[in-house]
Amino acid sequence: MNQHYNLGREVVGRYGEIIPRHFSDREIYIRSTNYNRALMSAYSQLQGIFPPGSGPSIEGTTTPALPDSVQPVPIVTVPIAAEYLLRPFEICPSALGLLQGLVFERAPFASMWAAQQPLCRTLEGLTGLGPGALADPFTLTMVADTFRVARAKGRPLPAGVTDDIYNRTVTLGEAVFVACMPLEPRWFQLAMGPFADELLSNME
Repeated sequence: MNQHYNLGREVVGRYGEIIPRHFSDREIYIRSTNYNRALMSAYSQLQGIFPPGSGPSIEGTTTPALPDSVQPVPIVTVPIAAEYLLRPFEICPSALGLLQGLVFERAPFASMWAAQQPLCRTLEGLTGLGPGALADPFTLTMVADTFRVARAKGRPLPAGVTDDIYNRTVTLGEAVFVACMPLEPRWFQLAMGPFADELLSNME
């Protein structure tokens, strides 16, 4: 959270000329995936962009509407199953089908993924995710990211996760992430198109 707050302050320092000092829903739109960690990250960064003192006053007065003149900022989110804007590559049938054909079903990835199934089964047990939870390569990348952040922040890893298991998990997560970004125009259109459309539609 502190890193996101500091990033918010840095954003203001770099782009202060175009970011309004006070929140305006005509100029600022915040969208987050429907995960607690993502929402907390968004709130933390917004605290850096709109710190105490930037909030509104009671109409017709100079009295802050909230203590310390805090500025609430709405964050828009939708259920993950409907998140075609920020995570279309996970739920869009066309994008997933294309990814299967371009990556998952081709020999290099299929062979690599098959060879790592013993590691996946081990991780399912050590993390408590349960049998079959890591059948999806995307889920493996989230486990790898969790391990990486935990170690970077000095937090304990699940019992039984040795340095070897940690290193293999992070390496596999990176390999899956890179493989899932095929250089295919149609893939980018499906995976990134909704975000680009939303961005352009809100630009003047």
